[in-house]
Amino acid sequence: MASRDKGGLDIGSLVSFNLALILKWKWRFFTTANSLWIKVIKFIYRDKGGFEGNGNKVLGYSPWSRILAADRKLHEKKVVDYNVLYKKVGNGTNTSFWKDRWFGGIIFKDQFPRLVKADLNPDCSVADRCTPQGWNWNWARRFRRWVVQNQFHNLLNPLGGFRCGLERDIWVWTLANDGLFSVASTRQWIDFKVLDSNAHSTRWCTWVPRKVNIFVWRLLLGRLPTRYALVQKSIVLPSKRCLICEKEEETVEHLFIKCEVARAMWEGLFSWLQIANFRDPKWPFQFG
Repeated sequence: MASRDKGGLDIGSLVSFNLALILKWKWRFFTTANSLWIKVIKFIYRDKGGFEGNGNKVLGYSPWSRILAADRKLHEKKVVDYNVLYKKVGNGTNTSFWKDRWFGGIIFKDQFPRLVKADLNPDCSVADRCTPQGWNWNWARRFRRWVVQNQFHNLLNPLGGFRCGLERDIWVWTLANDGLFSVASTRQWIDFKVLDSNAHSTRWCTWVPRKVNIFVWRLLLGRLPTRYALVQKSIVLPSKRCLICEKEEETVEHLFIKCEVARAMWEGLFSWLQIANFRDPKWPFQFG
């Protein structure tokens, strides 16, 4: 299921496909804010719809709670982080200064909680705070504690040269090259993070049928259903010996190299190709 670069057949996982479809609901929630169903979700789970741990925790097994659980699990396992979705600020009118992820991959409300409580308008937009004349703050009281002062300085330092533009604010999905969510790119990323990889990439020969490529791929990985492999999987067989020569156990190496019939075939092929000295019994397993 992994990509060919990771030693797979680039088929992809159905689990990853399902998770990508689930994440599409997160993208739709943030990018189509005026839809009726989103207003219902916000009424139940608050403004952020319960994403990233924000909002009310509703018990039960509703479809939306399962979407939130999948998103949280992907973040906890470091597969799809929360900051893959962020707000790219243009004029700043539709971006919450404290509550949206718009600068440096962080949410200021979580990073500077004391400052949020001190702001007279915690729902302010970026445009409300970043004006053409400079930063415009509206505090409820003067800072007297060094902790609050320290948070304010830590907030100002990275914001130093930031200025709003003229274009509108847009949401960006960093897993896609164009910044727009797609199931294909998200599924590919989840496969890349989750699926196992082999030491060598998969070689794919376009001169032979696809089934031959798949057969050779399984051969190199030792995944063919030989008699020895079937017995190892607790499948009852009369014998593990090779059906052709009946001298040794039918392993992949024996069936394709060490069996007298296989060796005669290889020697005949090498002779026809004018390749001398077929003596290495592990030759087929060293390419790829």
